[in-house]
Amino acid sequence: MTNAKGNSPHPGYADFGLIYANRNAGALETIGLFSVNTSSGEIWEINTCELFSFPALRRIQGQIRAKTNISDATERVHRRRLSCTD
Repeated sequence: MTNAKGNSPHPGYADFGLIYANRNAGALETIGLFSVNTSSGEIWEINTCELFSFPALRRIQGQIRAKTNISDATERVHRRRLSCTD
């Protein structure tokens, strides 16, 4: 997702949406809009500000954080770009 100038609305994040094509209803259903922090691996549903967390994902995020050296404090600053705060 980018704006009219080709810039991401959430710098430091990869944004994507999931849509389900419901053949029975003949319609598209939006599953959610998601942002992944490229430095921490945290995944957010940006409409509800739901943080995804489960053991396998936390292990992967630990590997990402070990490579990027992002702190929890820095990640919180990045998160404010999503308007999702703790």
